[in-house]
Amino acid sequence: MLSDSPTGGIACIRDIANPDTAAIVRSVVRLDAHLGTAITAEGVETQAQLERMREEGCTDVQGFLFSPPLSTEDARRFTGVALVGVAA
Repeated sequence: MLSDSPTGGIACIRDIANPDTAAIVRSVVRLDAHLGTAITAEGVETQAQLERMREEGCTDVQGFLFSPPLSTEDARRFTGVALVGVAA
């Protein structure tokens, strides 16, 4: 069933200034909110992109603005917590 398949992530962040892209982001965020699921904006690289995603209602983001991809050990150091279910 389609409602059992939340979208999970938005990857069109680089073009968020485009009104059509912003409308798509807004729609996906609203759909996930209606379904009670969380959405993560992937690829946030600038403060402007972060602010625009927040304006569109997206609260969970990831991307180079915060950190480059990390190894498991580096992620542990970065967060200061053990990653449950991830082999060392």
